[in-house]
Amino acid sequence: LLAALLGGRALADRAPRSNPLFFASWTVAVAAKLFPLLWIGALIPTRRWRQVIGAVALCFACFGIVALLAPGATLDYWTHVLPGQAAGYAAEVSIDDQSLAGFLGRVGRTGTYTLPGLDVEARHEVVWELPWELPAELVGWVTAVIVGALLAWLWRCWRRGDRPPDGLWFAMALLSLLPFPHMERYNHVLALPAMAWLWSRGLPHRRVAIAAYALLALSRLNHLWALVLPSPWGPVATGLGLFGVLVLLVAVGHAMSGRAQPGMS
Repeated sequence: LLAALLGGRALADRAPRSNPLFFASWTVAVAAKLFPLLWIGALIPTRRWRQVIGAVALCFACFGIVALLAPGATLDYWTHVLPGQAAGYAAEVSIDDQSLAGFLGRVGRTGTYTLPGLDVEARHEVVWELPWELPAELVGWVTAVIVGALLAWLWRCWRRGDRPPDGLWFAMALLSLLPFPHMERYNHVLALPAMAWLWSRGLPHRRVAIAAYALLALSRLNHLWALVLPSPWGPVATGLGLFGVLVLLVAVGHAMSGRAQPGMS
């Protein structure tokens, strides 16, 4: 969240300059989660080349130092641990996975899920039987096509409007929540900057921000929906957090394609 906020603040400054605090926070975010690497996509159309070079150089320098200090562990992580975790998350989708790939995996094929109820020590088994079975490879391709289409649409919206660089940065933070498996609900904290940015764009966008916040709040009841709703409504309801992110993405894209109202920042 700190890296997303500092990045938006750095881009809101029209004068392209170095920002060590932004570089450092983004590097820590990448080291923690990796997917913030995608946020750099907002710097390319805005031509913030100095910030791109500075952020990427610091990131690679930190990873390089770690590799020098622990070469064996680094090699094992990149060649075995990380690919193994990604493959495992993609093959066995969690009921709390709010990524687009995870949602399509739940609504695309029959699955059995074990989750706690009101008693956190007790476990309940939920079986959702669906009349169709989508191969994992197809889910991956559909996810890639949708994310790619959203990215192209966001860039087009940005070019059509007053080109707010911070809006594009917050949109990329939202977009990064979609493609990778094991995107848990706590990562929805990255939706807050986009909500605040929309709030500054006028009353209609504020209503959308409130609606998206409600969807994200309802996703906290994921286990309740799984226990009380049958298939296919149960699998659909587990994507409420994803729907909130998509609503915000569309709203940010629409806001970027227009002109900022006087007096708003």
